[in-house]
Amino acid sequence: MAEVDAVSINISVGGLLLEAACLIPYRTPVEFTITMQGEPISRPIKLKGAGEVVRVEPGERANGFRIAIACSQPITQIEGYLTA
Repeated sequence: MAEVDAVSINISVGGLLLEAACLIPYRTPVEFTITMQGEPISRPIKLKGAGEVVRVEPGERANGFRIAIACSQPITQIEGYLTA
């Protein structure tokens, strides 16, 4: 098990595309937490999800990767932030 920092390129109902410095191999099952912050959001919002890597390609940065993940369940907001 490992933790990887990545930036989302896009997010949809069925998955997301990430840019990361580390390679996550094709067909790897993943669980993820997304922190959304910045204007117009007044406080950070945390989302969680799970899925599988369905595509890996070179990223725009040197030694980076674009990693596509197909979600196996809907992305949901972490409960603690709903009641805060």
